[in-house]
Amino acid sequence: MTVVLPPFDAGEGGAGEGAPETRVRPDLAHTVERAGGERPPEPPLPPSTLIDRRYLLVHELGRGGMGIVYRAVDQTLGRQVALKTLQRHVAADPDLLGRFLEEARVTARLQHPAIMPVFEVGRDDARPDGPLVYYTMRLVEGRTLAELAEEGWTRDRHRPERLTLFRALEAFVQACRAVGYAHERGLVHRDLKPGNIMVGRFGEVHVLDWGLAKTSGWAPALEDLPELPTAPPDGDGAPVSLRALTQSGTIIGTPAYMAPEQATGEPLDARADVYALGGTLYTLLTGKLPHEGTTSQVLWRVTWGIPPTLPSAAGDDVPSALDAICLRAMAPDRDARYPHGTALADAVDDFLEGRPTTSTAPDDPLLLRRYRPSEHRRPSLTVDVVVLHAPPGAPPRVLLHRRARPPYQGCWAIPGSFVRLEDDLETAARRTLWAETGIGSPDLVLVQVGAFGAPARDPRTRVVTVAYLAVVTEAQAPPVRNAEEEADRAAWFEVELAGPHEVVLRGEGETPTPAFDHEEVLAAALRRWRLR
Repeated sequence: MTVVLPPFDAGEGGAGEGAPETRVRPDLAHTVERAGGERPPEPPLPPSTLIDRRYLLVHELGRGGMGIVYRAVDQTLGRQVALKTLQRHVAADPDLLGRFLEEARVTARLQHPAIMPVFEVGRDDARPDGPLVYYTMRLVEGRTLAELAEEGWTRDRHRPERLTLFRALEAFVQACRAVGYAHERGLVHRDLKPGNIMVGRFGEVHVLDWGLAKTSGWAPALEDLPELPTAPPDGDGAPVSLRALTQSGTIIGTPAYMAPEQATGEPLDARADVYALGGTLYTLLTGKLPHEGTTSQVLWRVTWGIPPTLPSAAGDDVPSALDAICLRAMAPDRDARYPHGTALADAVDDFLEGRPTTSTAPDDPLLLRRYRPSEHRRPSLTVDVVVLHAPPGAPPRVLLHRRARPPYQGCWAIPGSFVRLEDDLETAARRTLWAETGIGSPDLVLVQVGAFGAPARDPRTRVVTVAYLAVVTEAQAPPVRNAEEEADRAAWFEVELAGPHEVVLRGEGETPTPAFDHEEVLAAALRRWRLR
């Protein structure tokens, strides 16, 4: 199903006027693109239909955005198979037809127990309603993680119809290792979610639906392979190329499990799949989506890097040790995630085998989410707020203060202050923003950028800074007040990212010298802003 994205009105917390309230559920195979529309469901082929004089259809098993899967009998070998065909309106599109054939060929080359083998690709030219392209694969029966997550996991191991937490995590680990196998071969699935992972009666796990997969650096490249025939022999139409059909800039996938870089159409690597697997683990543990709301609301939260509620807070009796794994897998910054599916599988295995899974480093996302100064008896953190204004057609500007007192007298600094004992981090950031700039709008979204200072040292023994990003409108941008010489001064500077940890600041008068590690903070905030 193609979902047209309505405009999002952040001020009202909902979709724009007239926008459809399309709820994103884990068991729906939503494909998100920037164009398209709803079509009435295509009726399935009737039972006992004979395909290519070999496959006898039994009944429909399921369908997604492109194809329909049937249970069929292979009359030549006397076995049951799954037969997948394209819906008629999709088959008429050469690009989507090529994607379907690419799915068959890619899946056939993934020789892993948790990835279903493809038996045959074919085309039935004798159909009265036109040629029908199909492929067959192993028939697997079971329930998806989406269905199992709805039921929830149980502590009673004598109830085979429901998973215990141990069995649920074992199944998840098998799926992660299958995806890690694909990652080693340069393949990104791009649509991992609970509905695309199936668990059979005997514990076998299958990762399904590789139709949106994208290859990179896999030899031989798909374009070097011979073409599959997709046109009837009379020459009506041309063969469809198996070259990359979903280029950079295409927004495609399932919103609730989509990484920020995928939602903004950036080039993807294995870490986009790791994000989706983290969301799948979240749903498996809690029975809930990591991001809930309308499609536009979900995408807005994802692109801004707003983290989900901790699994231990969202679900009943979820071990808190799994919070760190979920949050790292779903980190907005791809560099902070596990590098591939196998690394995520190893982390969950550590939990299952009783090994440590959490970190005490101050840049650990779990520590930053849960930090309370009162637990450490003194305020060992400060908060900085990067105030960014990006006028249309002009370079972004940042608000800095020239400090008049030590410890960084004469330097230009980001507005900041200590975290009070009674504050959580965001409360401290909003208090700082009001005190330093006069901005107090409750609708202003603050996005956590990260921790800075000396990440290898424990925050209980020294001060570490947690930075937030606040993007303000023209109306919210505070005027610059020229204060007395001995007081702090404020000014707007144009800011440009010059390297991973470097920025260029431009303004009237002197060239500003950023205080301490504030240049690194500004660079990280700009990288996050680009992901919006």
